[in-house]
Amino acid sequence: MYHPKFYSLLLYSILYVISVVLVFYIPGSVMLRSTRLRASLQLPLSITIGIGLWALQGFVFGFLQLRWLTYAYLLIFVYVWIRNISLRYIFSTVNSIKHSVAVNKRLLLIIVIGVFVQLSAMWFTMIPTQKGLFYCCGDSNDNTWFAAVTNELIHSIPPRQPGMYGVPLQNYHFLSNLVVAETARVFHIPYLLVQYQFNTILLSVLYGLLAVVFGRLLHLSDVYIFWLLFFLYFGSDAMYVTLLTLRKGLNFSMSSLEDGVRFLVNLPRAYAMVMMLGFLNLFIIWLKDKKLYLSILIGLIAGSLVGFKVYAGIFVLAGLCMYALYEFLRYKDIRPLAVFVLSGLVTLGLYLPINAGAGGLYFTGLWRFENFIVQPALGLVGLEQARVIYAQHNNWIHVAVNEGIYIAIFIFSIFGSKLAGLYQTKSSVRKIPIPVHIVFITGMLVSLVAGLFFNQTIGSSNTFNFLVSVFIIMSFYAALTMTYAIQRLPKICKHLIIFIVILATIPRIIYETSRNIDNLLKGRVTVVSKSTMDAVNYLQDNTKAEDVIFIDSRNYWYDVNAPMFAVLTDRPMYLSGKTMLNHFGVNTKEREIVVNKILQTNDQVKVAAAFTGSNIDYMVSSLTTPLASTESAAFLPVVYRNQYVVIQKVDYQKIKQIILSFKLPQ
Repeated sequence: MYHPKFYSLLLYSILYVISVVLVFYIPGSVMLRSTRLRASLQLPLSITIGIGLWALQGFVFGFLQLRWLTYAYLLIFVYVWIRNISLRYIFSTVNSIKHSVAVNKRLLLIIVIGVFVQLSAMWFTMIPTQKGLFYCCGDSNDNTWFAAVTNELIHSIPPRQPGMYGVPLQNYHFLSNLVVAETARVFHIPYLLVQYQFNTILLSVLYGLLAVVFGRLLHLSDVYIFWLLFFLYFGSDAMYVTLLTLRKGLNFSMSSLEDGVRFLVNLPRAYAMVMMLGFLNLFIIWLKDKKLYLSILIGLIAGSLVGFKVYAGIFVLAGLCMYALYEFLRYKDIRPLAVFVLSGLVTLGLYLPINAGAGGLYFTGLWRFENFIVQPALGLVGLEQARVIYAQHNNWIHVAVNEGIYIAIFIFSIFGSKLAGLYQTKSSVRKIPIPVHIVFITGMLVSLVAGLFFNQTIGSSNTFNFLVSVFIIMSFYAALTMTYAIQRLPKICKHLIIFIVILATIPRIIYETSRNIDNLLKGRVTVVSKSTMDAVNYLQDNTKAEDVIFIDSRNYWYDVNAPMFAVLTDRPMYLSGKTMLNHFGVNTKEREIVVNKILQTNDQVKVAAAFTGSNIDYMVSSLTTPLASTESAAFLPVVYRNQYVVIQKVDYQKIKQIILSFKLPQ
């Protein structure tokens, strides 16, 4: 673990800025040089393209076991960039950006506020302090998992399961982790800093800037860009409106599917959404002349999406496929089809090595709506009970009525003010090119069907992520509505709609942001204690990198849900984060049996036998819950102890003696 001292943080911050220029901006800038974009538009798009290329090179060179080629990758791009750069170009770039900042102050202000809102949920994650490890305010289990996977990727590709030594990582898309791992590996910046403090700012800023680029590329008005930023950063559900309507008072007890505050909470999804916006902008540029090198670039970026988040990848691939068919059937143009084929090949190359055994989707009918309607906060269980009775008596008309009510409540509650995007006029629709509509609408239809009516073989109801893609892309249509579609309405109607949309949107954002700030100020955070961190420091200083650690997780709840000690110790784990391992389809039963024998068997010989063949080197437990077999101390000498944590080293020589003496005739 790094130590957050002022000078070291300042040094790492400077180093990170340099890495963003070298790793993201320069490769992206080289690839976009011939597009002749204004510097202010090229900058965020170059960085985004650079993120995608950085992830792809890391994946390819990693699987080829040629990770040293990453340095060649950087040197080549830097060399090409320097050869084509001039002082005149640098000065014109700086002036262009300064001018853009001056004329877009209001839009930039929205981005600044939006970034603050999003960082409130994520920025204070896994920070070492004098009191221990500090967490606030996202999901500690998910964030621990993200960190553990990133750490594994620093060491090896293909990665191993961070919670089970000797087992390969499967059924997980890890390009977002790889972006962090490669940056930390090459520039020697602590990966936790890159993952939770540095890249979160970059992602949140890019999220807004890419929306501005989208508006500028299509020559849409500042008002449209304002509304687009509003819906992207502050868009939310209307759950509180539903609860108010049902006379449940003003409360936010039911979590939203997605909202602006939660954007960074799921980091792989945040990367995927930023990459999707980058793809959309690149797609618009490509539509002008469909140049070959841009076709290759857009195929690579579209294909990479499945490695960031498979749901976003399916959204884009479905849209690209439909657009390719449209162009081929109407104009006999095979170029879009070639782009789709390339993106499909990249997708397969990323997906199959790790996710070949992930299974697929299975049909659940109307389960999602029925499951939603019985949530206690709604108080509508009676409706579902009535529907079941109607179904038992074959009263299908009433069943259909009830299901229709469920669907209406669910859609309204989940998508909230984004539903304004359903109202369009001919003039508003024409503001966005037909190819973009094809990608948007196809992707949303496929995602809606998959998200509403299917679950996953592995991951179960994680298909809700399909709906998140729809939720975010609906922002583009909601902004069209608020900018162009309602302009012909009477002034009082227009103002009323604006008032209703804002009123339905911002309460959740205000509530979630203020709660995050309140948790920070009042110290309601997840903290790994100082005594645990002291024990971790001992393991880091006194054990080998290959030593396997056994965690008595009865005393460390956070290590049951996610591989916390894998992150803290940077050592292979025997069994850590069992809940997360099971979630990704890893069979932990054999090791659970060994764990239970070690912890709960009072027979010294049986405990010794359980250790045999396990390769466990050290055991971390607590003074409060000793082993059932106190005699096991004979082969588990204590090497470290503090007021809470005990670390014991496994003595296999004594284990062998105990087992042999038991087998000898008495």
